[in-house]
Amino acid sequence: LPLAADVTVLDELPTEPLPVAREGASLIESVRSRGRLRVGFVPNQAPFSHVNARGALVGFDVEMAHALARELAAPLELAPVARDQLVEVLEAGRVDLVMAGILVTTRRAARVTFSAPYLDETLAFLVPDHRRAEFSSAARVRAIEGVRLGVPDLPYLEQLVAREFPNATVVPMPLNDPEAPLAGRVNSVAAIVLTAVRGSFLTLLHPSFSVAVPRPLEIELPLAYPVARHDVEAARFLSTWIDLKKKDGTIQALYDHWILGKDAKAKEPRWSVLRDVLGWGR
Repeated sequence: LPLAADVTVLDELPTEPLPVAREGASLIESVRSRGRLRVGFVPNQAPFSHVNARGALVGFDVEMAHALARELAAPLELAPVARDQLVEVLEAGRVDLVMAGILVTTRRAARVTFSAPYLDETLAFLVPDHRRAEFSSAARVRAIEGVRLGVPDLPYLEQLVAREFPNATVVPMPLNDPEAPLAGRVNSVAAIVLTAVRGSFLTLLHPSFSVAVPRPLEIELPLAYPVARHDVEAARFLSTWIDLKKKDGTIQALYDHWILGKDAKAKEPRWSVLRDVLGWGR
């Protein structure tokens, strides 16, 4: 997809809030008034926002940010935001919105305003290869008394896992360091609760691990874009824009490229979450 014409990737997030067009002005009005759109991204969140081997910031949501900037005819600034500072940064208006595979949870929704979801992810386990079959069955996981599961430190996910696997011990996992358990910095965790997409990217870095979806349980986790300053008008605009991007094929094209690994020039099938992890199409 074509990229925005004028793009700046900031090394650090500025501390000052972005200027607004006037008191009570919407995000869209302020973007047009100041002449630039600032989108926050979370570093190392493949396949949504990450630096590739050539040192370029890429990913599903990075390309969506380019598309949004083109829609608004505004230069684009991409600024790094720590995941554990997401709410504070948005409330302070230091970015216009964040586009980085952000999971919608009830606690987050109580503090920030989200667009409509643009993708759903599937709940999965990241496990050592030799335990993949065991964790591919929800019944078998539920039968393991006291199994320790590393879960991202989000109350929504922790409660969800505790509900579905009542015999498990939930071990909170740092949001900004998804590889911590793999590096041995969280002890005695049998499996890490992630999504099939994110877990599969980690297996590329840690080939001794595999992704397991605990069938028949298939829990979908929605992703959406949180906007600054509780701007309902901006969220409504983004929701309409997302719907249009679904209908015009933009989101499907990005999904095909970043999630399914499709490439029109490829002669052989590439790695695919749906095919190689979820087993669809076999």
